[in-house]
Amino acid sequence: MKGSLLIAAVLFFSINIKAQFTATWALTTDGSSVVAGTQAANVVAGVMSPFQATGTGTYGTNGYGIQTTRANWATSASDNYYLDFPISPAAGFDINFTTLTFRSRTSGGSGNSGVELSYQVDGAGPWVPITGTPAFPHLFNGSSQNYNGTINATFTSGHTYVIRMYEYWATSGSSQTTNRTNTIGTVVFGGNTVVSGPVPTVTT
Repeated sequence: MKGSLLIAAVLFFSINIKAQFTATWALTTDGSSVVAGTQAANVVAGVMSPFQATGTGTYGTNGYGIQTTRANWATSASDNYYLDFPISPAAGFDINFTTLTFRSRTSGGSGNSGVELSYQVDGAGPWVPITGTPAFPHLFNGSSQNYNGTINATFTSGHTYVIRMYEYWATSGSSQTTNRTNTIGTVVFGGNTVVSGPVPTVTT
């Protein structure tokens, strides 16, 4: 009997750590998202909202590209250049994020660009850093160092969330000049959902 319970517990744990949904922003023609997977109905994803303090942003084959004008890129994460990804749990569910992939590249000049992630709850308050493996900041250049890793964040029912992807130049000099374009594409968050509420107490 105990052996059967142990096997059942292992199977339950294995099923729940595997990604059961993906939320994808291709960013080739617009900021729309597609949620897929067996738990897709438990996740609400919206349109990506970009912001650049100066310059222009353009959708294209490789994703959404930002090119600054009249000002150099920031050399650390800031609210000057970012992409916002709205993603929240449906009523009655919590989201456990486990995976993240995206394409990243630059054009023009030399040196590395950087990406870091944070999230905000209910459209107010602090931006909370998201950690990942490989660790952030993710550095990339014209060679298109794509990110394919794991992240650890939980979004709970009854709240709305936005994940912010900061973009900046990780080195100064030619990498900071305004003729460079930073492009992010095919952003895919993965994870699983669980019924919201306290963990049940098991009595023996």
